[in-house]
Amino acid sequence: MIKVFRPFWSYYVSKTEAWLSSMAKKGYLLVGLNRWTRCFFFRQDKSKSITYRIGYDKIKGVSLSTSLLEEDWVKVIQSGNWYVISNEKPLNQIKTSTVRDGIIKHNKKIMFVFTGILIYFLFQVSFSLLIMGIALLSGASGEVVESPLWILTYIFWGIEIALIILSIYSVIKIKKTNKYLISEKASTKNMMEKRLPKEKEKQLKRSGQMIVKESLVGSIPLISLKNGSKQWNIADIIFTK
Repeated sequence: MIKVFRPFWSYYVSKTEAWLSSMAKKGYLLVGLNRWTRCFFFRQDKSKSITYRIGYDKIKGVSLSTSLLEEDWVKVIQSGNWYVISNEKPLNQIKTSTVRDGIIKHNKKIMFVFTGILIYFLFQVSFSLLIMGIALLSGASGEVVESPLWILTYIFWGIEIALIILSIYSVIKIKKTNKYLISEKASTKNMMEKRLPKEKEKQLKRSGQMIVKESLVGSIPLISLKNGSKQWNIADIIFTK
């Protein structure tokens, strides 16, 4: 078993998923995750082509949905609210995946925390610089007195600078990740809305729930459902459970 430290893995969800797949191709299969130490654990096995997806859900221990199980998704690990699922089918044959809403909401909370930290420290630094500037402009003289406690001041400044850098980095990266996940969600939704599965279409036709006929305004086929009076272009139909 090997352990790999990746401190900012949750900032790069898609890249982390691709990295897990590359590890599987090298013969290292994911078996564990410690969200506190930011470490992944792998066992050595034969090389496999595996697609991984990361999810976040506050409801712990919930099994995968029927649609995911039907697509051969398997929950590999769960650490707190984070979980990882895998699928050994070819990527082009996978039609469903885990939702990203939980990750997006979690990232927004983390970004809010780091934004607060950043504002606090920037205000503190700005206030200190303002006081120093006023003192210099007023011509006040000062004297530096050596003290054994200066080391504590330097440590505090070092921690403050590190937190400012971490906050700026976190806000930028989380914002970028959320933007990608939201666009991914939108593109997937549009694709599912515009694509009518042939099997679903056949089932609706056989059950009499869907009627296909020609449009009065052209040759575009229209679809009407028995439980509604409206007619919709086939490209605009959305099926919901």
